[in-house]
Amino acid sequence: MSIESKEITNKQWVECPAEEWSDAIVASMKLGGIDYLFFVSGSEIGYFQEAVTKAEMRGWQTPKLATMVHEGVALNAAMGYTMVTGKPTATAVHVDVGLLNYGAGIHTAWRGNYPVMMISGTGPRALQDSMPGARDNFVQWIQEPRDQGEILRQYTKLDHRLEHQDNPGLMISRMLQVAMSEPKGPVYMALPRETALLRLPGTTQFPTRDQLGLARPAAPDQSDAKTVAKWLIQADNPCIYTAQSGRNPESVTELVRVAELLAVPVMDTRQCQSMNFPTTHALYGTGPAPGEADVVVVFEATVPWLPPKQSPRHDAAVAWIDPPIQCNHVSRPWSSRRICGWPRIRQQPPAPFTMRPLGC
Repeated sequence: MSIESKEITNKQWVECPAEEWSDAIVASMKLGGIDYLFFVSGSEIGYFQEAVTKAEMRGWQTPKLATMVHEGVALNAAMGYTMVTGKPTATAVHVDVGLLNYGAGIHTAWRGNYPVMMISGTGPRALQDSMPGARDNFVQWIQEPRDQGEILRQYTKLDHRLEHQDNPGLMISRMLQVAMSEPKGPVYMALPRETALLRLPGTTQFPTRDQLGLARPAAPDQSDAKTVAKWLIQADNPCIYTAQSGRNPESVTELVRVAELLAVPVMDTRQCQSMNFPTTHALYGTGPAPGEADVVVVFEATVPWLPPKQSPRHDAAVAWIDPPIQCNHVSRPWSSRRICGWPRIRQQPPAPFTMRPLGC
């Protein structure tokens, strides 16, 4: 029995050669910026090895497949690659047990804002011989939990189980669009074997990640930015605190320019995960504690101080400049009356934002 997927023609989408959904999946990965698929094999995801090998032999779009010996190693390798290159990466592992073997790397991917697409197969549901990829082993009756995505839902921006009515290339592009839009972060897709082996008519069409478009970075209101600049110019004992701004390398040069122009010291917080400011610079690490500064500027630092003992003094001016907050950051050490910065989503402090100028 052969089941063939028919797609709606859209001239604005890319067209790629593809015989099965798995071919469309790897093509969309590559066109979405993924260079490597860090892979730990399983009986229900062998199509990745076949699709990548086929694409390499025929000159089709595909990431390189890096075979790994353990899921934890695969996820950490993916995070390391995206940390260095700034590009998204992907991993593929074996059903629910492979997800569980990711271990604490799931936490690191979420808190580190790494755009990793985590994939695992699911046990086939189709009865034996009813379609390609259907059940052919006793274990496949017990391989899938009620909701496989729930295993790591609290640690991803988005999760999805690929279904027969989906466009496979589109769904991969959508996942990568979400992963690469600020705040960046991991996403998860469950891939049933019989779905990945659905036939295609020789080509497939889908929008790439860039055709869907990444969300543009948010920015402070210009009047707020001028106010913060005045605070720093008038300050007697200002300081800049950061933790993750260096994950965007172009920010390092700009932060050095600001610090040198206004002679403001820069301090890394304890949650530092990147090189945010040159450690050999004369202004690095020489600033006051938050409780001693009269102007505090925070760049991408979730917890720059421990409240209440280390909090800025009551008459200090505080500017908190951050991407939109991931929805499970349930608390922040801020005073809502002393904040300005980028718009925040899903999480708002109890009172509206207002800025307190110096001396108030």
